[in-house]
Amino acid sequence: MRGASPLAGPVELFVILYMQTPASYSKVKCARAISSDLRPTGKPDLGNVVKGIKDARNNIVWSD
Repeated sequence: MRGASPLAGPVELFVILYMQTPASYSKVKCARAISSDLRPTGKPDLGNVVKGIKDARNNIVWSD
């Protein structure tokens, strides 16, 4: 709610990321990535993405 105070206490965060397959992937590699047989291993790494999400919500959605 707009104007509400940030949450205090334990908070659980779930993050679902959808990443575009690189244009350089072959059709076979692209199909493996879409079927989750091939996971992203380059930049950005999951830790940095989640840290950015958490930092952006600090003192807005929850109190640190």
